[in-house]
Amino acid sequence: MAACALGCDAVYERGYIKVNQQGVIEKGPRPAMTNHLTAFVEDLVGKDVSAFTEHTVKYFAWHRKWHNQKIQSPTPAHVQ
Repeated sequence: MAACALGCDAVYERGYIKVNQQGVIEKGPRPAMTNHLTAFVEDLVGKDVSAFTEHTVKYFAWHRKWHNQKIQSPTPAHVQ
């Protein structure tokens, strides 16, 4: 069941959402492919991330950059 794996961390790790420089959730570079996923992402956008601190800011910046690069040069499906 797909809904079992749907959560904030799952959509973050897959690039559907990202955390901006102020610690607020934005849409990520990967487009949502279903209405359910789109609605889930939209519900998260604009929320503050409690894990965003001076100690984690570099990780969130790295994660944004990594997903942007990944989307620009996606891995072929047969390699994944």
